[in-house]
Amino acid sequence: MFSRASDASKVAFAALCENLKLKDFQLIDGQVYSPHLETLGFNLIQRNDFVTRLQDLTKGREKVVL
Repeated sequence: MFSRASDASKVAFAALCENLKLKDFQLIDGQVYSPHLETLGFNLIQRNDFVTRLQDLTKGREKVVL
């Protein structure tokens, strides 16, 4: 993300998180680890742990293709 203001990505991410909380989202896939994502609160987890969490969170919902 590029911006003209410092820390704009952190503000945008915080707003996204607040909106996702309202919709009961509990997991965000950051795709590729970076120190910047870590400053935003991301934790690196193994793929199989991610898949297990995702499957648990989506039980009873529309099928998710991984």
